Amino acid sequence: MDEYDVFMDNITRRLTLEALQTYAKSADQSNRQFIVITPHEVSAVTTGPSVKVISMPEPQRMSAHGLQQQTLN
Repeated sequence: MDEYDVFMDNITRRLTLEALQTYAKSADQSNRQFIVITPHEVSAVTTGPSVKVISMPEPQRMSAHGLQQQTLN
């Protein structure tokens, strides 16, 4: 699921993450993989042997050199 939680508040986001974890860990889902992409904090996810959180590093923001995008006066 890609950014399913973008417009959710923190409480709803936590509840849906808990529901997703419960569903994904159920016996009838044991041979499936669930991938959730979110720009939000995922500290509510309980990691373990079958649950992993992979986070992208923060982007490096450097000042540009040479020609740069400009705006008109």
